[in-house]
Amino acid sequence: MVSLPTTGFLDLRTSDLSLRQYDLDQVNFGSAASPHSQHQFQCTPGSMCATQHSPRPRTYVNVTQKGVQHCYPPSGGPIRLHIVHSSVEPIDRMTPYGSEHITVLIFTVFLSIVAIYLARRIRGTRYEDRILQIAGWIVLAVTVFWTLWGFLPGNWNIEQSLPFQLSDAVRVITAIALLTRAGWAVAISYFWGLTLNLQSIVTPDLNYFDYPALEFVMYWFLHIAAFIVPIIFVWGLGYRPTWRGYGIAYAATLIWAGCASSANMLTGANYGYLSNAPAGPSVLDVLGPWPIYILWEAVIIAAVWAFMTWPWETRTGRSKGTVIGRMRAVRRK
Repeated sequence: MVSLPTTGFLDLRTSDLSLRQYDLDQVNFGSAASPHSQHQFQCTPGSMCATQHSPRPRTYVNVTQKGVQHCYPPSGGPIRLHIVHSSVEPIDRMTPYGSEHITVLIFTVFLSIVAIYLARRIRGTRYEDRILQIAGWIVLAVTVFWTLWGFLPGNWNIEQSLPFQLSDAVRVITAIALLTRAGWAVAISYFWGLTLNLQSIVTPDLNYFDYPALEFVMYWFLHIAAFIVPIIFVWGLGYRPTWRGYGIAYAATLIWAGCASSANMLTGANYGYLSNAPAGPSVLDVLGPWPIYILWEAVIIAAVWAFMTWPWETRTGRSKGTVIGRMRAVRRK
């Protein structure tokens, strides 16, 4: 029986394995690991990693002591296991398309319609700036609170607490858009909030740890806010993204992906699902295995965002608004 450290790398050769099969259920995780500790194992290229539920070759798998996992090293070659320990393990998770999720989806649609109506009522009045400022400070305050909450010792989880999820960036950009109405922030919130953020609404990956009610409220408040704010700006207050705004948003996405990927390499986490697909059902499932789905995402995002920009950049669309801001990322009708 092989004893694994809680962090670091462990190299195993064929001679260390019985019939070149390494049954991770039979591994001694050591006294430092709790019964619910989680480890991530990453196999070197050329090896085959598989689970009972997904026998096709993968570059890596997430491993817990609850399931049987196997790694098959290449003939005669070593296998390297990248081990990341986390003492925080979810106690439950929200079921996608369960009663809670369906209720939230209906509420989101209703709130979006009401928000458009109210935004049109206050547009151009003295209340517009005041209400947007208040909303911006609320979103920013909740964002800071929830980020700091994740850094508390009892809540710390290397795979969740660092602010490298796209949703973390969306929240900050959304707050900036509300507080400043900067064209670049409005444009990024439009593309991120209505597409990438929408994935977290349609196929949520919501785990509950210590305070399910609080975690439920924070998750949905921040994701729904990031979805509704660009709707308010575009269909309520008359802001329209330009092709330059499209380019700014795509460049910002690449910068975020680079930062998140670097964080994943250093910590072994999976921010932005750039290292592997979500554990639950996701739209990424139809795009193929990692890293193929990332390439497809880049292509699809470029196409979808172009389609989201085109109606506002036709000759008729341009004639109905004036470009605002030094970066010329949006025009306002």
